[in-house]
Amino acid sequence: TIEVGPVAGTSFYLGDANQKLFAYNKILIGGLIRYPLNNRIALKSALSISGIKGYSDTYQVAFDHHYLFATLQGEFNFFPYERSDYNIESSIITPYILGGVGIIACGKQKKNATMVTDPISPARAVVLSCGVGGKLKINSRVDLNLEWTINKALSVRLEGVSELNNPYALNQTMTFNNDFYSTLTVAITFAIYTQRCDCRTDMKKGR
Repeated sequence: TIEVGPVAGTSFYLGDANQKLFAYNKILIGGLIRYPLNNRIALKSALSISGIKGYSDTYQVAFDHHYLFATLQGEFNFFPYERSDYNIESSIITPYILGGVGIIACGKQKKNATMVTDPISPARAVVLSCGVGGKLKINSRVDLNLEWTINKALSVRLEGVSELNNPYALNQTMTFNNDFYSTLTVAITFAIYTQRCDCRTDMKKGR
């Protein structure tokens, strides 16, 4: 009923200084805890450390700093995900979708030669997450997870560079002009507690 485990992977930033998927990748490490409500729906909380990196040729500025990201998400499994000898519909492998909210906190970066002005502190922002993934139940207690998420930060300051905070004067009026980042992760989770089978039988009555 409760699963915990480590998470590892990569992350990248999407915004004014990068518009390409899987460019300027940074290593991601962290951990998660998951509480399955049933074989279809689960709640998950995760904490990870990674970075945001990018370069703008137009403004001749670059940035590279670390962030701490905490999130709470809900997962929906497409197949009844469990290992059971008594449920013919159960599956030890399933794709799933997820959605949730989180908080990102970035550290102040050091000034480098490509910066025109001094760096500013990147924002601490609320983040909206969505993604897809797959799960494989190795045994009754161990699961393997592969997941890709797109995270929308409700801020335009993830770069930590003043030249990129509102370069086209659009960030206040366009919903999708805020900064994004994406994660691609692998996790191994271990079930701490297991749930007893509800057999619904009465041996005394011969049922």
